[in-house]
Amino acid sequence: MTLIGKKDAWALASIGAGVLSTNPLFAGDPHALAALALPAAGASWFAWKRARDWLDLTDTKSREGFVLPSDAPTEEHMLESAGLRFGYTRDDNRPVDIDDNLLMRHTAVVGQSGVGKTTLGEFLLWQQAARGGGFIFIDAKLDSKTRNRMGYMMDVLGRSDDFYVLNVDDPENSNTYAPIL
Repeated sequence: MTLIGKKDAWALASIGAGVLSTNPLFAGDPHALAALALPAAGASWFAWKRARDWLDLTDTKSREGFVLPSDAPTEEHMLESAGLRFGYTRDDNRPVDIDDNLLMRHTAVVGQSGVGKTTLGEFLLWQQAARGGGFIFIDAKLDSKTRNRMGYMMDVLGRSDDFYVLNVDDPENSNTYAPIL
């Protein structure tokens, strides 16, 4: 069991407080009895960490052991510097690069809420901006955190003049655009 983090430190400190409260100097003191709640909490935390793995009945071992092997790479899809890196194959950790010719029209990233669409989009846009390319990022839930991260990204790359935000919900806080052009 690896000990890391604040919760483990507090658990160890509370067990130490319990050991200290067993000193004969504190015998007969009701406060010392109350102090025994601390080691009980610390021991409970460590017991929970240990038992959590075997209490979880989800069978991840047999599923995780199965990795669908990747197809043999084709030169046009696995070029090192001719496209955007989408990630790595699960079976042998080869890079998956999508050639620019396949990205010339549109790329849509779709999925359930919370699966990482915005994170993947930011990762791809960072690569595109770093190599001098352009992009249009449309996010229906664009929050200030995402907008600020993208602005920071463009600022770090020295392209802050190329960053425009169109916000139809707040025209006062938006760049202008001509829908006819």
